[in-house]
Amino acid sequence: MRAPGEATGLWALEGALDELACSLHLDPLALRLRNHSSCDAHTGKPYASEHLRECYERGAERFGWARRDPRPRSMRDGDAWLGWGVATAAHPANRDPAGVCVRLDREHGRVHATVSTAGVDLGTGMYTMLAVVVADALDLPIEWVTVELGDTRLPQCPMTGGSNLTASAAPAARAACVQLRRRLLAFRRAPDESVDWHELLVRAGLGHVEAVGTTDARHAGEAHAHHSFGAQFVEVRVVPELGRIRVTRVVGVFDVGQVVDATTTRNQLIGGIVFGVGQALLEQLVHDSVHGLPVHADLAGYLLPTHVDVPEIDVEWLADVPDLAFNSIGCRGVGEIGITGVAPAIASAVHHAIGVRLRDLPLTPDRLLAALAAEADERHGRRG
Repeated sequence: MRAPGEATGLWALEGALDELACSLHLDPLALRLRNHSSCDAHTGKPYASEHLRECYERGAERFGWARRDPRPRSMRDGDAWLGWGVATAAHPANRDPAGVCVRLDREHGRVHATVSTAGVDLGTGMYTMLAVVVADALDLPIEWVTVELGDTRLPQCPMTGGSNLTASAAPAARAACVQLRRRLLAFRRAPDESVDWHELLVRAGLGHVEAVGTTDARHAGEAHAHHSFGAQFVEVRVVPELGRIRVTRVVGVFDVGQVVDATTTRNQLIGGIVFGVGQALLEQLVHDSVHGLPVHADLAGYLLPTHVDVPEIDVEWLADVPDLAFNSIGCRGVGEIGITGVAPAIASAVHHAIGVRLRDLPLTPDRLLAALAAEADERHGRRG
């Protein structure tokens, strides 16, 4: 499970908030807005860039939250009860030491850029991200940029984890490009002369030029806190007689700083939400009680979301909110924040649909039927 601390921690915290809202007869979104804070509760430091309230408000508008009837079993769709739930998404902004080399080569009347670092792309879009950053910084077509990754002989880069690679490597790539620009622009004949990189390399008598940019790690002395946030809104259809829960709609709005590439960002956020659906409804790691080993030896017995389990997903991020106190681009990682908040929002929606609170994951049919039976027994006991 990605976001291993945040996804599980928010399951508990956001679930407790939903229970509190119900006990107070408050809209669960209103409760969160009342308790919104612009400071990090652990350090007391103000967030350098924080727009969670806007995520709540825009997400509610996109989802249609104002039409929600707060009473359980108040929204019907055929043989199913409809439920709407909300939860906060959150993930720390991580940044680690990174180095990126950018090299410009003269090739047939133009230049070609090669950007290289020891980091790896696990499908999170690092190839695309680095190409976009370098192409933008050097005013080159992206087809003129090649990315090399995964070789320990290349400049140091942190591990792929903690949603840290973009925040660490992108500023380093940009720093390398800034060095190259300064070096080559010194060969202009006038400060306002318009001339391409190939011509400047010719004037300098160079076949190529390269520079290494670096990013430092976060440190305790920073004046501000840095975090990414979002709001997850979920619709479920529950057929209580069958114990069946289906997620039919998700809206997520996120505050992740400057977005480097829209396509990969959207893919990561949607993929994260699919992870969250799996966490909520399907995934469960069972250990042998005698040997302590996982019972699931392969994916044949470990359930994951398939196309039939994945609902309509609508994601948006706040534009033009760079966190420039965090790094020179103002970007933060997006790989894991999409997961956080999904499971508690689904559980909140299930409670809204049928009035039953499930506190254990995954929310399987047997657990739902057992909770319904327990509720019926308690109700009959009160009547008796």
